[in-house]
Amino acid sequence: MIYSTTLGLLLAACTAAAQTGGGPLSFEVASVKPSAPITSKEGKMRVGKTISGSRVEMNYVSLADLVQTAYRVKPYQVTGADWTQSDHFDVLAKMPEGATQDQMPEMLQALLAERFKLTLRRENKEHAIYALLVGKYGLQVQEAEPGPDPPAASGAKTGSVMIVNRKMTLAAFADFLARFVDRPVVDMTGTKATYQITMEIPIEYLIADKAKRDATEAPRAGSDSASDPASSPMFAAIPQFGLKLEPRKAPMEVLVIDHAEKIPTAN
Repeated sequence: MIYSTTLGLLLAACTAAAQTGGGPLSFEVASVKPSAPITSKEGKMRVGKTISGSRVEMNYVSLADLVQTAYRVKPYQVTGADWTQSDHFDVLAKMPEGATQDQMPEMLQALLAERFKLTLRRENKEHAIYALLVGKYGLQVQEAEPGPDPPAASGAKTGSVMIVNRKMTLAAFADFLARFVDRPVVDMTGTKATYQITMEIPIEYLIADKAKRDATEAPRAGSDSASDPASSPMFAAIPQFGLKLEPRKAPMEVLVIDHAEKIPTAN
């Protein structure tokens, strides 16, 4: 049984590689086009990434979003011209037979190079961050059985409250918190365990935080200016877990978009 399973995985990998002649993996077919503008609140609109079998669908995503997925980095690790954040695209692609979801990012890299003529460079820069640290009295959160991390902004909205009740690592929790402040949040607790994170966040707090960031024209990661997380109602809940946020600077690798075509080449 072990032999047949291993052989099956090997054949799957070889089949995927054979689709591209042993070179970089690429999608079997792919469509890339600018997203339609959002002109009405009526009806439903698909937004985000979905992978079902060999079908890959990404809707209303920016080029920066695509680079983030393709190169497995955080949003704050991608920088480029303003349009790479503001313009949106729809991608529909089919992976070759035998390919796995883990190989999708490499296929997306090839697609971006082909359709957007994308070129990147890597830089190491010192960035302003918020460090997620263990508080004075230690962690006050229940450890749970390991499981897959939820999406960074996972939470259910019920009436006037967003409820978070998920198992996650503190690295995933840091990603979640980063959605509500003007700096990256980096887990520096030193623990890899999974915890049960349960919290209720009034929607009015989230609206107030967003309004504050918009009013101050929150800078991109790396800027020295940032709001004080202690003044945010959103972060009033963090001490209950025995955690704290501390402004710091830390070296970070950044992907700089050197060149990309605003209109992708025809499908």
